[in-house]
Amino acid sequence: MPLQLVVLRPYFDRATMYMEFQGYAWIQWAKDHNIPYIDLNKKDDVKAKFDPAVKNYPYAHICNGGHGNATQLTGQDYNVLLDSRRQADLDLIAGRSGAFLSCTFGKSKDVWLKAGMRAFMGYEDVYTFVAGTPARDDAKAGHFFEAHRAYDFTLFPAILGGSSYKDGDDAGYAKSQERYRYWASVTPDPYERHYMLYDAYIQVHGAEAPTPPPPPPPPEGYARTTITVDGAELYDESRNIPVQIGITVRPGTSSSASSRLHKGPRGAAS
Repeated sequence: MPLQLVVLRPYFDRATMYMEFQGYAWIQWAKDHNIPYIDLNKKDDVKAKFDPAVKNYPYAHICNGGHGNATQLTGQDYNVLLDSRRQADLDLIAGRSGAFLSCTFGKSKDVWLKAGMRAFMGYEDVYTFVAGTPARDDAKAGHFFEAHRAYDFTLFPAILGGSSYKDGDDAGYAKSQERYRYWASVTPDPYERHYMLYDAYIQVHGAEAPTPPPPPPPPEGYARTTITVDGAELYDESRNIPVQIGITVRPGTSSSASSRLHKGPRGAAS
């Protein structure tokens, strides 16, 4: 299946300073794999630029994130990009996917999936990463972003290889959880360990279920009996009968019945 990336890279406070720098990893991945992408960096990370980017990419995956709350994802200077209470945004995101590094935005996961998102990953509480040195040199902060990106960098090859979004989402979530717990196990910093495990705990995900294959045709001579009585339908599939009959009974009227003749199992008319 095709794939296009919409990379969010706000930059206006200390948290987004790290997000802007770490967001380049998605751009580099897209370049390395010849995947179309658009970089919504700084002043471009606003609703007026976000909506056309998503509309132009029918297989868009939204990467990185921004500040948020239980219903909204924001971009540069808290400009609202997505709001789960806004129908236009629900329509916009249908058919797309995204992994959102945004505080509590994961609480709206089910709303977006119901609206038609192919896959969603986020966090249902305040996301915290440990930072100290400038973003380019901060290995600890980089560990958090690496664990988050592991979802995308597992989902992408799965989708491009023909897997369902459901399978890719499950694999991506498992890989991201694995990376959070790996960094928690090797760091000597108790704060990094705590927040690695906490961010893993508040991570949520989901995807559209693959469409099941159609059932095989019924066996030779088999028919379904459908009876409708005052709006209630009853089905009898337990008998191998060759005649399909529909009966409708309405209060105060005589019943009407119709039948279609089929050849029975032994070729006799029924």
